[in-house]
Amino acid sequence: VFVQLVRMAQVAFLQGERKGQENLKADLVRRIKMLEYALKQERSKYHKLKFGTELNQGEKKPEASEPGSFLEQGSEGLAVFRRSSCSILSLR
Repeated sequence: VFVQLVRMAQVAFLQGERKGQENLKADLVRRIKMLEYALKQERSKYHKLKFGTELNQGEKKPEASEPGSFLEQGSEGLAVFRRSSCSILSLR
C-alpha cells in the first residue's frame, strides 16, 4: 500500500514536470516567433531607408533551411532555436 502511494506521488510529480516543460516550450516558441516577426519588420524598415522602396513579400521569402530563419523543425518535430549566420541589422 505504501509502495503504491509512493509510485502515485512519483507519477504525479513527473506529470507536473512534463506539463511545466510543455508550457516552457510553448512560451519559447511564442517568443521566437515574436522575434522573427520583429526581425522581419526591422529588415523591411532598413530596406525602405536604404533603397527608398518597400520590401515586397514576394522578393524574399526565407525558407526554414535558409540561414536567416530562426525557427525550424527538428528531426523529432521539436522547435529548435539555431544560431543564424546573419546578424541583426544595424542602421549605419
